[in-house]
Amino acid sequence: MLLAWLAFPAAASAEDAALILSGVPGSDRHSEQFSEWTRATRTALIETFRFAEDAVTVLENRGARADDIRAAFGELSGRLGGEDTLFVFFIGHGAYDRGEYKFNIMGADLSAAEYAAMLDSVPAGRVVIVNGTNSSGASIEALAAPNRVIVTATRTGTERNDPLFYEYFIATLGDEAADEDLDAELSVWEAFQHTTLEVERFYEEQGRLATEHPQISDNGGEQTGVERDETPALARSITFDQEEAISVDDPVLRALLEERRVLEDEVDAYRLLEGAVPEDEFNARLEELLIELALKNQEIRRYEEQP
Repeated sequence: MLLAWLAFPAAASAEDAALILSGVPGSDRHSEQFSEWTRATRTALIETFRFAEDAVTVLENRGARADDIRAAFGELSGRLGGEDTLFVFFIGHGAYDRGEYKFNIMGADLSAAEYAAMLDSVPAGRVVIVNGTNSSGASIEALAAPNRVIVTATRTGTERNDPLFYEYFIATLGDEAADEDLDAELSVWEAFQHTTLEVERFYEEQGRLATEHPQISDNGGEQTGVERDETPALARSITFDQEEAISVDDPVLRALLEERRVLEDEVDAYRLLEGAVPEDEFNARLEELLIELALKNQEIRRYEEQP
């Protein structure tokens, strides 16, 4: 992990991409619902989180057959590199049979293992999967891997009722209250945590037995719910927000801002080592980095305030 941190890419050079898969609806009600969720996901990525329009691929209903999906992953494999993050969203129905999860699409369905193989073919440095279908918890074992965050609407494949998770997930993407650390960015962990709490609140207020239990797998780790001893480091470090280009005319200020961005990336990357190095050593180095960042912010403010 130390080597991974030393090679951690600067976010400023990243070109993240998203693939939204919206499966076969099966009914008019689901068709309307899935179409709205698909549209809302794309809109949030582009308008709220500043994804480039051509970086968001949508495959929906009859346009989301197995060959279409394979072709999309093929295109992504030629587009993304180790400094990039790939986000994949599953909207629709899931199926669980004989220990295997499948995402329902037009024509032959693809299994979680087949999606895992396609993900392996994409050289993105990090992958985030949000699977909002029923039975989605059964996909985690096949999809989980280092440098991946898997979020699912359910804990197991046997939770087969239509989940509420994705409805609340969409709302979370536009809810400033989800930004728990108030850094003006929404991390994957913050989105998962806020969505899960909203789902739990619904069932409690309705006095109903919960039929879904959202889960997260971080960096290849075992799946857990929102209650856990430690915040998952990778999910905390990945945000949906895309870095804005530093566009200032003053070359000195531009250099200072770029230096600050590098330090911010170092802090985020080093936090991934929590638990992998002795606690005293980790805290000491993190404190050093945070002091460097604070001093850089002071330097920027002084420069901006000078006559």
